[in-house]
Amino acid sequence: MSTITPKAFYKNENELFKEETKNFLLIVSSWMTILLYLAFWVCDLFFAPELKWEFLAYRLTTVGILVGIHHFAKKIQTYEGSLQCTVLVGFVVAFFISLMTYRTGGPYSDYYVGLMLVTVGGLGFIHWKTSYYPAILTAIFLPYVILSALSAEKYQDWRQLVINCFFLFSIGVIAIVISQFNKRIRRSEFTAQRKLKHELTSRNQIIDDKTKEAVRLSNLSTQFSPQVVDAIRCQKLDLSKVHRRRICAIFIDIVGSTERVIRLDQEKIDRVLEQFMEDSVNVLLKYDLTIDKFQGDGILAFSNDPVKHDDFIIRACMAALEIRETIKSNQSFYERFWKKELQISIGIATGYANVGFYGNRKFFKTYTAIGAPLPMAARLSDKAEPGQILVESDVAEELEKSGFVLKFIGNCELKGFEQDVNHVYELVSSTDEEILDQGTQTCPTCVDSVLYLHTTPEGFFTFKCRKCDYTPGSEAENETQLSAA
Repeated sequence: MSTITPKAFYKNENELFKEETKNFLLIVSSWMTILLYLAFWVCDLFFAPELKWEFLAYRLTTVGILVGIHHFAKKIQTYEGSLQCTVLVGFVVAFFISLMTYRTGGPYSDYYVGLMLVTVGGLGFIHWKTSYYPAILTAIFLPYVILSALSAEKYQDWRQLVINCFFLFSIGVIAIVISQFNKRIRRSEFTAQRKLKHELTSRNQIIDDKTKEAVRLSNLSTQFSPQVVDAIRCQKLDLSKVHRRRICAIFIDIVGSTERVIRLDQEKIDRVLEQFMEDSVNVLLKYDLTIDKFQGDGILAFSNDPVKHDDFIIRACMAALEIRETIKSNQSFYERFWKKELQISIGIATGYANVGFYGNRKFFKTYTAIGAPLPMAARLSDKAEPGQILVESDVAEELEKSGFVLKFIGNCELKGFEQDVNHVYELVSSTDEEILDQGTQTCPTCVDSVLYLHTTPEGFFTFKCRKCDYTPGSEAENETQLSAA
């Protein structure tokens, strides 16, 4: 069982500070820093042109030493070793800056500013042990004090040297305070990190329990639609209760399948049915329809439960149109195994139904809907010609409001609904072809999860994964591409 952890957990503070000090050494002695250091030679051309070659030699010598320290720093294994190496780096850089200061006027030299940078960098960005402060201060200041004292001749020279030392010491004190403050923050972060590690360790049992629950939900996902599994996981469904809900049922059937089953071998039939199920189910899940059951070569599904949508009738009809187009686009595959054009008929009906888990409590239950819309959708599918999508009058009334193209078929007699006046319409097309052109998409994280169309509060469609809430691209980009009609 693997868990997500921070970048690294250190055994103790010394290990953490050693690693950070070692990284500082590697940065200071890296080629980028060395090139920057050599670039300061341009300043030598302006401030000390008569000494430019001598100063270039100083800088090259410093670079050579830093290169050696860079390779040595990679092998450091202890916190003490990293601090000692840092003291050496501070001494080398400060010594040659002090030497250039001595050669350009001693206490009055502009190169004195370079020591300030070394002081801030050497003291402010390292987590020093208190015992090392005398060593690093001596390494930085002593060469300057000695060389400047050698060049001092008058009272004014000594006065300027004292002033410079005062400022250097003040900057050193400020850098030490900053270093201690940073060290305290890092210590707090380290403590929090250790607590987090302890928390993660203590959660292993919870993770194991959740894993077992995930396995159970994974098993459920092979029996129920993703909407149902998600509702079970979020405890939005009561497995013991049935509720009444207005739904929109859709039945998709393969035309002439009985004749094909008799003539073709089983392997070809299986290939066709598998592709038909994939083409249909992916689209149904895209529009957030719940798969009720597979009836031989037919698929029964319904919308608006367990997930509610104000446009649940529109979603069912858009799914029907897209399934028809998807199967048309895959005709080359179907003709190869079906030995003819694969044709489907679709029926759509809306109304109230009882929805919930039906079955024997002891042995098996299935999430299904019982009510007039489902058999009516099946009867409409039976009545439809190959490639036709037939809808009943309540569905047609809703579609007309949204600009769908419909054709009135007439008053049809439907088995089981002989006593009713059944005005039947053919669904021809939708005005919102842009959504149909998007096709279906699979979540790159969950792999087998089909992204469904989620409606934002602003009324836009965005693709979304029901398992992990993944949404491709930015929300603004999705809303621009899939704005609702």
